[in-house]
Amino acid sequence: MLNEREEAFLAKVKQAYSEHALKELDVPGDLFDSEEFNKALIHIAPACIRLIPSEKRTMEVAKELAGTKDKNLPLWLSEIPEDCRTYNICKACIENKTFPEEAVESIPEKYQTAFLEEGLLRLKHFKNREDLTEEHYKAAVKADWWQIQFIPEGKRSVEVCEEALHSAVFKEKTMHTGVSFDNLRKYLPSEVKESKAFKKFESDLIKQNEALLIEDIHHMHVRLYQVKTEFMTENVCVSGVVMHPEDLRYVPNELKTELVYTKAVENDPMLLKTVPKERQTQGICCQAVKGNALAMQFVAENLKTSELCEEMFKGEKNQCNVRELMAMIPDAVKTRELYGKAVEWADEQKRGANDSLLACIPKEMIDYPLAKNAVIKRPADIACVPEENMPEKEFQHLCDIAFERDVSSFSHIPEKYRSEEMCDEAVQKDPELFALVPKEKQTEYSIMQAVKWNSLATLPLIAEDRWTQKLCDRMVEETNILLDRIPEKFRTNELCGKAVEKDARNYRHVTADYVKSIQAETKQNAENIETGRKDKAEEKDNVCARKADAILERNSDVLEKWIDMKQEGDSLQYALFCNIKNKTIETQYMMIEMPFDDLQSDTVVCLDYSKDRNGTENNGEKSRTTLLSEFKEAAKEKIADKIEKYEEKQMLLKLEKKKNKEIRMQNEVKKSADDMAFIR
Repeated sequence: MLNEREEAFLAKVKQAYSEHALKELDVPGDLFDSEEFNKALIHIAPACIRLIPSEKRTMEVAKELAGTKDKNLPLWLSEIPEDCRTYNICKACIENKTFPEEAVESIPEKYQTAFLEEGLLRLKHFKNREDLTEEHYKAAVKADWWQIQFIPEGKRSVEVCEEALHSAVFKEKTMHTGVSFDNLRKYLPSEVKESKAFKKFESDLIKQNEALLIEDIHHMHVRLYQVKTEFMTENVCVSGVVMHPEDLRYVPNELKTELVYTKAVENDPMLLKTVPKERQTQGICCQAVKGNALAMQFVAENLKTSELCEEMFKGEKNQCNVRELMAMIPDAVKTRELYGKAVEWADEQKRGANDSLLACIPKEMIDYPLAKNAVIKRPADIACVPEENMPEKEFQHLCDIAFERDVSSFSHIPEKYRSEEMCDEAVQKDPELFALVPKEKQTEYSIMQAVKWNSLATLPLIAEDRWTQKLCDRMVEETNILLDRIPEKFRTNELCGKAVEKDARNYRHVTADYVKSIQAETKQNAENIETGRKDKAEEKDNVCARKADAILERNSDVLEKWIDMKQEGDSLQYALFCNIKNKTIETQYMMIEMPFDDLQSDTVVCLDYSKDRNGTENNGEKSRTTLLSEFKEAAKEKIADKIEKYEEKQMLLKLEKKKNKEIRMQNEVKKSADDMAFIR
């Protein structure tokens, strides 16, 4: 433990260290007698090792100095007594520190070799390199091969050079890239490079390096263009072109074997163009065309056999154009079987594709199986199928397949193979195809589908013998077509009436017969109205009476209750509420104290006891019956009168509405007739 005096002095040391004034510090000698004080002093300021007397610099003090990790520790190493310079203390002083050359002399020689091998020391730190042993040199190049440049030329023995070469390959793993190898050769003496021992060592090392190099290539750490030619082998080149096929150009010619070429085109078939024709083999070309059929263009002519051509239709498609591929094949090997395999291999094409599968095949070789495969892949190829090569039934089947897969192929099907059902379905899916329907196969269904799509474009295409009354009626009912588009012979009065009712513009295109029929109908309607008025006037009274009887019959019990409640001498009134408009009647009896005239309205029938009983006595059952009869008669007359007034009013409204409609129609017909006269 430190006493107060020691702690006070350490505080002064700490302040002086922070002010860079350690040189002015005067330390009493008796304080160094305490090892704890010395350690605390070193902990605060490692440079104070110089202030401590040599005999007081113990092992513990040296360890404390090494543990401070001060950046100038290599300088203070010389202040530690030699017997205290252990391996760990020396390592702690030089590890990860700037290392002046002067500090090398402070490290015991027995530790120098180990530190050189660990890379903690460098040969450039030694002033007397000539005096170092071979062990020093080997340890240095083992850590870093480039330290060979600091070895005196006379000291670069075969063993040292071999160690440097081994270090470059297996430690830095850079020799196979060529950079380190070239640099290393600059520092090798001529007699070493030419010696058999070194050449054998170099050869063996290259073989050992092959596995390391292949591993680096597989991990994509190295590309072939980085590898020195001396270190390339067939296996290295194979690994390189497998990972990066384009690196084939960096392979020396003497190493471009069939295996290297095969692996290169296997990963990039189009690299076959870089393979000289004279070095191409059946195996290399087969591997290329399997990967991409377009590689056939780079195959030597003498290798384009039927077997190779068949192989090209077994590999990847890659959106190849069959016509282009067939152009690459010699005519001598083009057989029906080869054409069949080409068509079967081709991709199924989308609508609108212009790459015909059959256009490049001679017509005499196109049979039903070949044509069927082509039409399935590209329905538009039905246009390239010769009818004369197969029976009519088989050709019809091909047409059906093409139409089923793509309705647009309808335009490529010959007219005689376009059945009515096919035409109807074609127009249903694409009304624009109506223009391609033969006139004799136009049906009411296809015509209507096309007219609904575009009447202006369709009507001129309809065959004259296909117009029917039913068709015209449907056109007017289901479309917005005007009458002027309908042949005049089909404009019947009924059709004109429907057209006019649907669109008032059709008044301009009605026939003269229709105008006359409208005028006659209007006249007849006027006569019927007058006759109806007379008949209804005669029937009115009977109808109103029957309705009044029905009302009173349903409400007789109400009247009876009302009569029973009357008091002689009183003026008792009865109100009958009639909802004539909705044809429902409600009756109600009440004591009415207001004047009788105030209850008169369209829906109320009022009965006054004192006025309607005609002075009949009400004593006895007979008087009651007579009174009931009298009041029923009075109520009947009043109800019938109100019903008559209401229905007459409703009838007048209906007649007025109908008359106005007829007047409007007559005006339109007259205007249409004037327009037609003006046009004529």
